[in-house]
Amino acid sequence: MNKKYISVESLQTAIHYFERNDVKSPEQLGLFFFFKGIGMDSFDDCYYKKVKEMSDYEKKKLYTVLFSLAAVFDANEKPGKTTCLFPFSISEQVKRSNFFNGGTEFKNLLSRIRDTIDNTLIDEGKFLKISDDNKDKFSLVRNYIEILKGESFLDGNKISLTNFSIWYMRFREFQVEDDVSNEKLTQVCVNKTCEDLNLTKTEIEELFVDDRNIISFTSKQVDGETLRSLINFVDKPEVTSEKRGFDMNTNDVIDNEYIKKVSQSIGENISVKDLTDLLMASKQVILHGAPGTGKSYITEQIKSSFDEVIKIQFHPSMSYEQFIGGYTVDTDGNISSKIGVFLETCLNAISNKDKKYLFIIDEINRGNISKIFGETIIALDRGYYVQLSQKLLDKESKIIDGFYIPENLFIVGTMNSADRSIALVDYAIRRRFAFVKFVPNYDIVKTTSIYVGDKNIHMDRLLSKMNDRIFKVLKDEDLLLGQSYFMPCWAMEDDKYVWNNKKIKLLFNHYIIPIIEEYTYSNSKQLKEILGIEISRRITDTDRFIKELVKEYGLI
Repeated sequence: MNKKYISVESLQTAIHYFERNDVKSPEQLGLFFFFKGIGMDSFDDCYYKKVKEMSDYEKKKLYTVLFSLAAVFDANEKPGKTTCLFPFSISEQVKRSNFFNGGTEFKNLLSRIRDTIDNTLIDEGKFLKISDDNKDKFSLVRNYIEILKGESFLDGNKISLTNFSIWYMRFREFQVEDDVSNEKLTQVCVNKTCEDLNLTKTEIEELFVDDRNIISFTSKQVDGETLRSLINFVDKPEVTSEKRGFDMNTNDVIDNEYIKKVSQSIGENISVKDLTDLLMASKQVILHGAPGTGKSYITEQIKSSFDEVIKIQFHPSMSYEQFIGGYTVDTDGNISSKIGVFLETCLNAISNKDKKYLFIIDEINRGNISKIFGETIIALDRGYYVQLSQKLLDKESKIIDGFYIPENLFIVGTMNSADRSIALVDYAIRRRFAFVKFVPNYDIVKTTSIYVGDKNIHMDRLLSKMNDRIFKVLKDEDLLLGQSYFMPCWAMEDDKYVWNNKKIKLLFNHYIIPIIEEYTYSNSKQLKEILGIEISRRITDTDRFIKELVKEYGLI
């Protein structure tokens, strides 16, 4: 197992960025991210007790978040005064006034944070409010994002997400089995920062520039002394090598499983490993969600875990006779019995119990499920032997009068929930399958797309903004656009989707607009609300199209 850490060079770049970054009330902005890290939001009240009333577990959690956000010492050092420095407070000359409560030892700062809450942050125009029911519970005010964007904090500017992540992850260890690229580790670093601090999609879009500059990594960990050498301190931090004096989590390693999961760019969807584990446990899983969200793709990826794979597609004319079996008339007019594809797979799996069988039913909700399964639907409960309504002959002319689904046969169904022409899945099926929902994956669009035009368009943000419009107008998340719409084979060049202005125009005029027309039943009012008046008319001039696209979706 290899160990990787953020390099000194990348950390120095981040520090230089914050030296030049002018933020109003930098300590209070830093505290905002501290509160996010401990789970505070605008929906539910969150405890921040007086320190003497906190448990050791509660204090450990708070110290861990504060350490990640502001410590100028490492986990093996003891901090005294002037040791808590939020990145927004870094300047070309760091004085005592730049530190958060520079006159207080780090171990006593939890009390100073509570004082700041009581004396400042719940005032008018700040981002916290106190609970009506409990003086020790707080939440973010409803308009906290607008307050942070305003003149008292960011003043219309945004924070570099890459540099913020470098600072936050400066001491963290990344455990990797293989030679993972810096590009993938950068993605992991940013994702983990946002995950640790519970940053929402809206917060990231409104408060940060999601620049994703490549971070460099090395086999040597940055220590406290090295970190302090990169910052010009007028008033030196009080740091010794004695015992720390308070408890915090010092073993928060980014393990290889997490790195592989993020590197797969699965977004909010289930990973291959987790889906395989779920399938092993439940035996039967249905993947559902909007078209193009990766359901069929992941079924291809899990195939390698099985010895035999059978794939079929349901359709309105699919019958019991095709699926289970029945009597048919051959070309000579003779009546003969024939077993269906599912019954045949069950019999093969029963005969080969040392093998694992995967049976994939694509678009499972396009068929009449009750009719297709018939009386055999009870077999999905596993352990049941089902008597067939009529005896059948297998390929060896052996009489088959019943069957069961063996433990070594696993079933995966996929369904596009946007298909409004089909009936809802039968409740008898619903209770016998685990359901996994798929949503649009913006991460994979971000990591696989390159824009080579002149407008600095980010394809993942374009997809996100379009889906925001679709949901706002149609009020149905099953009608969102999946990532595959923005990953067509004709845009692929050297393992990346390369976009210029002409390709984006082609994408909209011939792929996006038609599906939106279908979703809206060509309702002109809804089309204009989602696409804009001009774009909905299919602009043929490339320059005019791009100009209108940027204007309509606020892409710059």
